[in-house]
Amino acid sequence: MRADSIQSSPELGQLVLVGGGHSHLQVLTSLAMKPIPGLRTVLISRDTMTGYSGMLPGYISGHYSFEQTHIDLRRLCAWAGVVFIEDSVVGLDIVAQEVATRRHGRIRYDWMSINIGSTPDASGISGNVDRLIPVKPINNFLRELDRIEARVMAEDQPLRLGVIGAGAAGVEVLLAIKYRLERQRAERDGDAPSDGFEFHLFSAANTILPNHNARVQRYFRERLASEGVIVHDDFEVVALEQEDVVSASGERVAVDEVILTTSAAPQTWPARADLQVDERGFIAVNRYLQSCSETNIFAAGDIAAFMPQPTEKAGVFAVRHGPPLAENLRRSIEGRPLKPYRPQKKWLALLACGDRYAVASKGRFFAHGRWVWRWKDHIDRKFMAMFQQLPEMKPPKPPRYAEGLLEGNEALVRDLGMRCAGCGAKVGGDVLGRVLDELHQELEAGAGAEIEQRDDAAVIAPPPGKILLQSLDYFTALVDDPWELGRIAANHALGDIYAMGGQPHSALALASLPPGKSTLVAETLRMMLQGAISVFGDCGVRLLGGHTSEASLLSLGFSVNGFADAGQILRKGGMQPGDRLVMTRPIGTGVLFAANQQARAKGVWLEKAIEGMTTPDRHAAEALRRHGATACTDITGFGLLGHLLEMVQASGVGVQLDIGAVPLLDGALALSAEGVRSSLFPANSKARHAIANLDKAHRHPAFELLFDPQTAGGLLASVPGRNAASCVEALRKCYTQAAIVGDVMQLQDSVTPLRITGL
Repeated sequence: MRADSIQSSPELGQLVLVGGGHSHLQVLTSLAMKPIPGLRTVLISRDTMTGYSGMLPGYISGHYSFEQTHIDLRRLCAWAGVVFIEDSVVGLDIVAQEVATRRHGRIRYDWMSINIGSTPDASGISGNVDRLIPVKPINNFLRELDRIEARVMAEDQPLRLGVIGAGAAGVEVLLAIKYRLERQRAERDGDAPSDGFEFHLFSAANTILPNHNARVQRYFRERLASEGVIVHDDFEVVALEQEDVVSASGERVAVDEVILTTSAAPQTWPARADLQVDERGFIAVNRYLQSCSETNIFAAGDIAAFMPQPTEKAGVFAVRHGPPLAENLRRSIEGRPLKPYRPQKKWLALLACGDRYAVASKGRFFAHGRWVWRWKDHIDRKFMAMFQQLPEMKPPKPPRYAEGLLEGNEALVRDLGMRCAGCGAKVGGDVLGRVLDELHQELEAGAGAEIEQRDDAAVIAPPPGKILLQSLDYFTALVDDPWELGRIAANHALGDIYAMGGQPHSALALASLPPGKSTLVAETLRMMLQGAISVFGDCGVRLLGGHTSEASLLSLGFSVNGFADAGQILRKGGMQPGDRLVMTRPIGTGVLFAANQQARAKGVWLEKAIEGMTTPDRHAAEALRRHGATACTDITGFGLLGHLLEMVQASGVGVQLDIGAVPLLDGALALSAEGVRSSLFPANSKARHAIANLDKAHRHPAFELLFDPQTAGGLLASVPGRNAASCVEALRKCYTQAAIVGDVMQLQDSVTPLRITGL
């Protein structure tokens, strides 16, 4: 995995890729195969899974699965050594060279590329526009399509569906939806006809597929007619009412669902930033795909307006933009002359017809048949394989380019080449001060937890009658996103306080950051602390200050203080025979993030894991306390079995653990079966000798996961048997996979006090 090497190399500049579009996919592979030493690359995308528009009709029709038609950006970035940030860009400051995001705050760039696509233009439509279902963003559209299908199949009601826009997207999507719904109905009802479906295609012009030749247009006219689709020519939709679609001439057509596939409209933030745009708001780029107003900004795909020669907003151009964009970004970063991009005047379009049948169109060329579908299928699968079947990467070469950048810059050579140890390794006071000042300003505006004034030490006055709890946790980054790292580290540190029945009060941060440009170091530190504060604020915890130092790898931890009533402290000892074991959250983070280091973990698995790792244990601790928990701990580095063994030994009892009831994170079992292990697994697995029936237990598929080290894991507690069911019911309001996983017994054998059941 290359992320470690990138973290430990001096960061001389930052490339920010905004959007996970088709062009940026090829930039990622280019940077992976031939990295630029000293460059840190960040990809900001709203979605982890990005759909390939060329396969969308096939997915709608049911010819492909979701995974076959979507690219896992988190996995691709892990493979490429790129920081993946799941967020949306909402603004741009070209003077400060910063993009503003919804959750991560401002992110600085030295170079930026924008590939955010577009959405159908609904600006000319008034009335009940909430009825519109834009075909982009694809993920939102697919959710709406699932809703339509579920309603049609469950209620068995008629469906009048209209598609606004008679270009390639409109025709393909309509035929695909028609095929899908009729096939679903046929599978349910047998060969009975699919009655009650009515499909309308609205064209503002007097033709369909205006960018294709007459034979293509004629073929689809006949195809749509044979399928019973009603085509409305010269029907410019200007309004939506309760049921009706209304044209400029006043014509009305009643429909239940309305899908929008009209010409593209851009996001508005590039224009608001005074980035040069065309008359419609698309980013104006020159023949190098470089902004016409900012030399360090590039754009590609639908969001780009190619000023030398207007081009259609079509997926083929987003794909073709990829190689020249990657090349010119590299040349711009390395200070070399850029190469012009020359778009093709004619291009091949392969249009799907719902079933496994397609039409080929290029200039005057026209062909159709099942063989065209197979041709299209081959091209699409080949394109997707570039981003799904990732080769194993070789270790990076020494940073020759970084050496070139350092020539003539003696100050930077000294800064990067002669790092001090001890207190000399601290991050500069100006960096830390700037970050704390920025966070103070944001928090004063209502962003979350308080940051105390920067004195030499924190001053804490325990409330009367309370005792002080203290805990410390610190680990090397397991995610590339500093904001997510901050949230995970904060939650991980809070777990010890909650496990003992305390209320956390305050925290001190301990951060180690790789050396580099002060602006990038400050940004990383700010994002980590901002993420941590978002968790601390929800838990009523104040960040009192902290310590920063330089290190080869990014690391973060917190010392957390809390208070508790002496008589209400929960300890590891205290389990009683008759108690039941309760887990609040699933396990498997060690396996998942070990796989992520090898680019083998699916992004959706990691998303689910991170969601749990950033969910505080506050409500869990309250529920356990209300239901009379007798002992408690948090499941972290020693794994479930290691921490359970600590409780068993401290309590002098035996335990039966139902392995089939232990909740697991999505993907953990599959990865474990493939032999993926965390580096701490060998040490943790020594606890297996405490299992009485090891000869049988080790054959269970989930057995190895009992030793998987967890980060920000949930709580493990013993609860009186009479209260266990109601306790889990209460927990599941916040922790959906909470479960009873075993029973506390009288100790029979102190050497092997654990027995695995559910085999």
